[in-house]
Amino acid sequence: MKSVLIPLLAGLAPLCFATPGAVDEYDCHRDFDSGEYHCHGSDDRAKQQHTLIGISSRTDVWRYSDGPMNVFSGAAAELELAFDHLALHGGYAYQIHVTGAEDYNLTGWDIGLKAGPNIARLGFHPYVEAGYFSQNFNLLFGQQLPFSGIQYGVGLIWNRNAMAFDLRLMNKTIGELEQVWSSLGAPGVIMNATGQFGLYFRF
Repeated sequence: MKSVLIPLLAGLAPLCFATPGAVDEYDCHRDFDSGEYHCHGSDDRAKQQHTLIGISSRTDVWRYSDGPMNVFSGAAAELELAFDHLALHGGYAYQIHVTGAEDYNLTGWDIGLKAGPNIARLGFHPYVEAGYFSQNFNLLFGQQLPFSGIQYGVGLIWNRNAMAFDLRLMNKTIGELEQVWSSLGAPGVIMNATGQFGLYFRF
């Protein structure tokens, strides 16, 4: 019996003591002795950073003090660089006016910092975001009315091996937009919000 048990125990010993510590949902853990975080599963599950390149559908809504709304809808080119719990996200959008004159449109860019648990790793991850936006309200004959401000909101990202899907809901400060709109003799703006759904290649 000893001749069977001794080789068996000798073979199991390295598995028991080589990498102590329970693994997390990504088959990774922090070594008790060295403090190093390392993984035992696939490279895709171990991956803690990503680059996203893709497009999104984007809708902006301006709501006024007397009730009506202006809605702009279009597409945006998007780029994101993420590591673990943080991501830097930027985009440039073109949106047409869907509740009024089709000759009017919105163009502009935004950049923001996302924060959320494991947002650079595989799976579904909620996050919060804050950043800056700069847009032009484009009228007839090349007239442009620029406005900018701070934006903040929440989102949900679904990271897969080679793709990612992202839903964002953002609120934007209205100070400069209200000045622009008032210069046209329109009622005051009480809300400027953006909804966005993005599809990305994930590297």
